[in-house]
Amino acid sequence: MAGGSRLRKLRTRPSERVLGGKEYEARLRAQFAATQPATGWAEMPARRGAKGKQRRPKQPAGGASSDEDSDGAVEQLAAEAQDALLRGAPSLLGRSDAISGQELAVKRTVDLNAAAASNSAVSCVAWHPNGQLALTAGLDKTLRLFRVDGTRNTLLQSVHLPKLQVASAAFSSDGARAFACGRGRQWACVDLHSGRATMMPPLPGREEAGYREVVPSPDGATIALLCDSGALLLLS
Repeated sequence: MAGGSRLRKLRTRPSERVLGGKEYEARLRAQFAATQPATGWAEMPARRGAKGKQRRPKQPAGGASSDEDSDGAVEQLAAEAQDALLRGAPSLLGRSDAISGQELAVKRTVDLNAAAASNSAVSCVAWHPNGQLALTAGLDKTLRLFRVDGTRNTLLQSVHLPKLQVASAAFSSDGARAFACGRGRQWACVDLHSGRATMMPPLPGREEAGYREVVPSPDGATIALLCDSGALLLLS
């Protein structure tokens, strides 16, 4: 009992050196009950009164020992914490096919751009809002659109963007267009229905060496361009 500060806290007399197993457990429980706050606030109002009546420890006529009081308090705290946890996870309790918290199934599929590999490193990948299409682009100045099925990943469209080594690309919120930016002062807008790419001119009043990322807003009203200088431009 005198070997460490945690054990010394369990002593009731400075002269104590050895404790039996049951007495050691009882003092641990008593210390836990004394240091942990009550969790009655976590109970539902309709059940708090009933549970208090059922789980309130009975005191014998001759007076209860400190060990019995501690045991009752610890058991009540544990029961209340368990009930609060179970009430907070109805979706897990109500389903037998819930995802395991210890295992994650992973399946290797065909490369996204296997049907038309890039001639350089792929610098960006973007998913269409419908979840069935995806595009890749990179330093070969080409944007490729694929139909993703995990088996063939058919190439649907390939658009060359002159003088634009793509660093970032993204779909518009409606999925009808794709935007691309990269090294150089130009950026591009691609109409996916016609396959036509429009090179956008440099922004007046800005002497940017290039753009790092393009992000269309969810409502389609604004486009954000992150510049090499660190500036963030919002275009309407």
